[in-house]
Amino acid sequence: MADHVRKTILRIQSHRRLSCLMLTALTPLCLALAPSALAATTNPDQMCSTTSSYSVNSVVGQLINRMGNVYTNYNGTPNDATAEFTAQTAGTSTVAISASGTFSIDAIIAGAQASTSITLTQSWYVGTGTSISITVPPYHYGNGEYGNWRWVTNGTYYTYGAYCQVTSSTNMRTSVPTNHDGWDTWIS
Repeated sequence: MADHVRKTILRIQSHRRLSCLMLTALTPLCLALAPSALAATTNPDQMCSTTSSYSVNSVVGQLINRMGNVYTNYNGTPNDATAEFTAQTAGTSTVAISASGTFSIDAIIAGAQASTSITLTQSWYVGTGTSISITVPPYHYGNGEYGNWRWVTNGTYYTYGAYCQVTSSTNMRTSVPTNHDGWDTWIS
């Protein structure tokens, strides 16, 4: 690539996350660039040390990955009542992504981990026997579900070429297991 074209591309890239280069008068080539890719393209003589990354665009928060059914108990009395639920289904919670393709789970976990202080992991086993008691108001249902809390984010997965140029980008929602399980309860 000619040096003056490379400088023009770098100038465009420093001002926009989406850069377009006219390869011919009629064929634009557009690449979405991660902030780390912008810095990496400034030195085309240095080989890239990473092949992919995941950048969080927004955080959804913690959502439960339920193991088994929702537990429900109706209080048909005129007084508050206590409902007790005990987890009866075990299982393993793993990373889930909304896109199809081949992605590095380690890169996704590293990117998601940068958005939280909660410890994230590739998988988490959820056992049985854990109980919880909740107060259910008169003529209402007490509900509960037990499982692993997963950290959910929306972001972009970037794949890099030999000199850290972005070769592809994929928008996705990721759900990454945390290192704890528990109950989510509500009244309906």
